[in-house]
Amino acid sequence: MAKAISNSDNNIDLHGRLGSILGRSFQINPNNLQESTELASLGIDSLSLVELANSVETEFGVPVDDRAIENLKTIGDLVAHISLSLPENTGIGP
Repeated sequence: MAKAISNSDNNIDLHGRLGSILGRSFQINPNNLQESTELASLGIDSLSLVELANSVETEFGVPVDDRAIENLKTIGDLVAHISLSLPENTGIGP
């Protein structure tokens, strides 16, 4: 499992790692991603969103439950979920 990033790491690292996931899994150019980019506009449907959630869990060590998946509409939503769910914000160890 990849090392979970801490919330004190800069957003560039978070965005870079998320961009890498999207590039590998969905052939999306990470340079075109902005926080306002809608996941649906990237061709990410509900099934793809489950795959993305699994990749986020693996990469960041952050669980993404079914309720959270339903609320992820943009890259910014995903970044916020990851950031808020990092171990230092949940009281759980890495």
